[in-house]
Amino acid sequence: MLAANSELNLIKTKIDKGLAELCEQSLPANLDLAKSIQYALLGSGKRLRPLLFLTTIKDLNHNYKDFMSFALGLECLHSYSLIHDDLPALDNDKSRRGQPTLHVKYDEATAILAGDALLTLSFELAAKPLPIAPSIQLKMISQLATLAGRNNLILGQHLDLELQKSNRAPNSNYIDEIVDINLKKTASLFQASINSALIAFELDTSNYSELNKLARIVGLHFQFKDDLFEENMPNSARIVNQLSKVEAELFRLCNSLGCDFRLLLTLIKQIIKRTY
Repeated sequence: MLAANSELNLIKTKIDKGLAELCEQSLPANLDLAKSIQYALLGSGKRLRPLLFLTTIKDLNHNYKDFMSFALGLECLHSYSLIHDDLPALDNDKSRRGQPTLHVKYDEATAILAGDALLTLSFELAAKPLPIAPSIQLKMISQLATLAGRNNLILGQHLDLELQKSNRAPNSNYIDEIVDINLKKTASLFQASINSALIAFELDTSNYSELNKLARIVGLHFQFKDDLFEENMPNSARIVNQLSKVEAELFRLCNSLGCDFRLLLTLIKQIIKRTY
């Protein structure tokens, strides 16, 4: 049996290969739209959402390769959210992962269309046949739409913009607001990734509850760490303090799951330790 880290690297390699093949099968290569989609999908992404999904599938003793199309859909959905998040009308970011953002590399209109294309492609991929009952797959797609939609990811982005526009001095509720935003804006897709695997195999309620909480907390931890990596992050001392609390809860949840989810927990520990 491969060591857990080697297994994770193998799964990530298969995700990267699947994304490359997906780009080859898309629009005519000479179009800027096709080039922009490829630029967004084939960069130096961590592939955390599809990895969370596929490692959970494998830990549940099922063949993760049978679920690759759904996993690729998760990455497309994540990529769309980043493209739109970076737009001038939203965060107006000029670079991501050390590279120009899509609207800078191409133009704003192309970036909007590339994001739209990836959003719709994500659900096209999620709807491809899986070796489970169609009614179960429908539940997976429904919860994915819910967690990526108006009351979760989209609302989180809106609340983040409202907080930035307010320009008010942080008060005692500041961290609570940031937690709420991060749970919606970032943790929702982490939750969708793990939950999709649990729904696929109708995991019992007790484990579902713990893993659902784990997904939310690891997403929250990820975003707090991202916030700290930003230069001139306001209230960094408060963020550090909150991050330590979140990390303690994350380790508690990991320990409570024991060795039943070996690959998933190895991945989560990598996320905790990351330095970029």
